[in-house]
Amino acid sequence: MVRGNKNIVQRGEVIEVSTHKIADHDLEDEREKVTLAANKDNPEEEEEETLLSDVDGGDVEIPDTAHQISTDSWFQVGFVLTTGINSAYVLGYSRTMMVPLGWVGGIVGLILATAISLYANALIAMLHEFGGQRHIRYKDLAGYIYGRKVYSLTWVLQSVNLFMINAGYIILAGSALKAIYVLFRDDDQMKLPYFIAIAGFVCALFAICIPHLSALGIWLGFSTIFSLVYFVIAFVLSLRDGMLPEIQATIRQPVVKNMMKALYFQFTVGVLPLYLITFTGYWAYGSSTATYLLNDANGLVWVKVMANITAFLQSVIALHIFASPMYEYLDTRHGIKGSAMSFKNLSFRVVVRGGYLTLTTFISALLPFLGDFMSLTGAICTFPLTFILGNHMYLVANENKLTTIQKLWHWLNICFFAIMSVAATIASFLHPSTTKMVKGRQGERVRLYVRGTILGYKRSKSNQYPNTSLLQIEGVNTKEEVAWYAGKRLAYIYKAKVKTNGSHYRCIWGRVTRSHGNSGIVRAKFKSNLPPKSMGSRVRVFLYPSNI
Repeated sequence: MVRGNKNIVQRGEVIEVSTHKIADHDLEDEREKVTLAANKDNPEEEEEETLLSDVDGGDVEIPDTAHQISTDSWFQVGFVLTTGINSAYVLGYSRTMMVPLGWVGGIVGLILATAISLYANALIAMLHEFGGQRHIRYKDLAGYIYGRKVYSLTWVLQSVNLFMINAGYIILAGSALKAIYVLFRDDDQMKLPYFIAIAGFVCALFAICIPHLSALGIWLGFSTIFSLVYFVIAFVLSLRDGMLPEIQATIRQPVVKNMMKALYFQFTVGVLPLYLITFTGYWAYGSSTATYLLNDANGLVWVKVMANITAFLQSVIALHIFASPMYEYLDTRHGIKGSAMSFKNLSFRVVVRGGYLTLTTFISALLPFLGDFMSLTGAICTFPLTFILGNHMYLVANENKLTTIQKLWHWLNICFFAIMSVAATIASFLHPSTTKMVKGRQGERVRLYVRGTILGYKRSKSNQYPNTSLLQIEGVNTKEEVAWYAGKRLAYIYKAKVKTNGSHYRCIWGRVTRSHGNSGIVRAKFKSNLPPKSMGSRVRVFLYPSNI
């Protein structure tokens, strides 16, 4: 046990009492009886009651933390939430959401996802002062309701989820730097991992300089400007080309009311840029949309450079938001207090936060299938934390207040998202380029080729020009992935009108020559002219060595 002080609000009076502070891993209740002499005649104390008491007028216990709480307006918290939802991740939604689902499924799915996310976050926001105590950490809320074991499980799931989100931001920042590099030099000497390392270093510097979430201040304004810049540029060029309790802890009283304002701001004004860039990117580029939308855009070099620089800087700021729960845990665990710029505190941030981001950067550059791994962690962590646990905690906390219909509604949500979590977990193992099979006479065999689509070609009367056929290979979305397919054999099979050797089918052989741009499109040369009907047709890209 560690002795400490806690602020307790009762009948409009804020006092400090000596009590036992349970270690982070131990959430069993241990309370002392405190005798309070309330002085109701003091108007200043009445004002404290208005500011610090919970919505029910009961006692509110504020837990110890090394970071600032109850200092931010709902508008600033709304900007924090909007910064997270409108991060550079949005530049990949056209590919990851719209391409698999199409127009109808993509639009309906995105709107439903917005509504469901608002509902799930609202449930968690309303539990912020459950039981007369402010739950400034998600794991604390789960531990208060369920006990120590669920507290530990929630802490693990949240840590893994946020770690993978942070890794994704570092990869996004590195991709933005790489996109700037290839605008000036297309020699492929600087690989993506080098730019990921640079991005991780910049993120570490920013984390050292910004001690806590409330200190972001003016950086939120810069983040909004950065987002608008690359959103507008991506939108214009496309047209031309055809974690809630931790954030809620910083908000002023009344906590629940102000947090609901911030959520409404996030899911109304905040989602408009997300919809705009997602739908426009898919409208402009269709199924060939790149994972990083700015790789598809064509325009002035300085305009594309500005878009990628702002995407890089915004990713650095957004990462700090999602890394704040880990920073707060580490700072509180080690008793970091006092001036943020003192030598002791500054040294602590250099070592601890620098080490955390070094590990994150290393994992980001190391994992070859990070996209599939993030899908898996999202299915295992995000669904249970946000949707399943949120509904069940609200159900347990308000069991005596809910009607039978309301209880059935929450149980329906729990069961539905549990099924979705299992389905998403299974889907993350089923990557189309590695798991598809074809049937033969001896049962099922591994397919030794992937499919590609002919996007265009240039031909003459006598022969086809070299390196002029453009192909989109299935499951290949970046220039780095294209390198493996260089030199691989191609086969375009089609049905002709005239029989030859007793068959209507013809095969034109070719070979992948090099990449075209940064979005996974390749150039290829076939041995003879492709027929006009080949545009948009499928080809086979063989996976075995080309000399067989």
